[in-house]
Amino acid sequence: MCYNSGMKTNYLLITRSVLTLAVACAPWCAAASMFPEIQVGLGGVVRYGHARFANALYMAPVWQTNYASGWNWHTVYAPQLNVDGYPNYVVGVNNPLVAMPLFDAPLVEKTNMCVGRFSLMWEGEADIQLGTGATLVSGPTSGVVLNGRREYYISDGAGDKMMVRVWAINTTNPPRNIRLWLPDPADRMNRSLAPAAGDPPRIFHPEYVNVLRPFKLFRFMDWLYTNNSRQQHWQDRRRPTHCFMTGNIVTNMQPGVCYEFCAALCNEVGADMWICIPHLATDEYVTNVARLLLYGSDGFMPYVTNVANPVYPPLATNRRVYVEWSNEVWNPMFTAYSYAQSQGSLLGKNVAQYPAYRAGQIWKIFEGIWGRNTRSASCAWAPRAPVMPPTAASSWPKQPTTA
Repeated sequence: MCYNSGMKTNYLLITRSVLTLAVACAPWCAAASMFPEIQVGLGGVVRYGHARFANALYMAPVWQTNYASGWNWHTVYAPQLNVDGYPNYVVGVNNPLVAMPLFDAPLVEKTNMCVGRFSLMWEGEADIQLGTGATLVSGPTSGVVLNGRREYYISDGAGDKMMVRVWAINTTNPPRNIRLWLPDPADRMNRSLAPAAGDPPRIFHPEYVNVLRPFKLFRFMDWLYTNNSRQQHWQDRRRPTHCFMTGNIVTNMQPGVCYEFCAALCNEVGADMWICIPHLATDEYVTNVARLLLYGSDGFMPYVTNVANPVYPPLATNRRVYVEWSNEVWNPMFTAYSYAQSQGSLLGKNVAQYPAYRAGQIWKIFEGIWGRNTRSASCAWAPRAPVMPPTAASSWPKQPTTA
């Protein structure tokens, strides 16, 4: 069973019957096969989607400016942005940089998840404000602030209320770690999801996590923007330190959510992981993904062995990962199809044979790193029928190595 959360219905309105069926079937399926059979294909993170993250800014794709009156927006790129997508400087006096998290979200989202107290926070020196429709509760009205925090009340998420505007920047200490914390559903009128002093920040919105709990396998094809991906090298992927979890990064790639957050969601919910490797990805890229999921990362590079306190933890030891090369390589509407055609022709293989060949190479990389382990990694593939068999998957236990 697969529920695609990218559908245009709000996840808070998933019918009780669907969840009841999922909960009822999950134990039976697990007992029958020892594998989770209730799979969720997570829809891509977009500004017109749902509040998946506690920090709303993750769901804004770009910084923009409006040079003229009216709806005349221009996207901002490097060098005005740093490698993590945070602004380095502002051009002019009345020309702020603007991000629009959840701007086109469904009305039910704006009138539920986006109602209450918001915390706008940043490190560095800048003047960052919400739109004029938001009511300031605490903090200075305007002006450059070091390590700033402004609290707002928003009656609904419509209009400009959730627009994050950067009006001024001290270029010797530009802003970073800009966060717009959504209201805490436990007491939305009085506090946000901003972490208390000394506590680690939340990644995911608690209501999103609760909706996902009945499901035990997450496919991240859309989260990772697999279809028509142009990712090839490791620097093309999104880092967990990036300002946004959607839209382009400074290399003009659109890589989707970082792998670290995909693993974190599985760990928090208690679900297995299904990832799709970009069709252009090099062996080095694949090696780094395998290491990241096994050992964690420092935010840029994966560790190559177990470490006591990883900055970004790996997939939990009781979780399984399924590894797939791209998505629907048999489908001519995706660039992976033509790539498989061209690469296969160089090796004397057809468009159905090359995906199996490349998937085998990727699996050897994972196997070489994961070894034999009480955890499991699985190679999943969906070749083009009838030339090759229908969807298949294989798995066996692994042991970690320091390779």
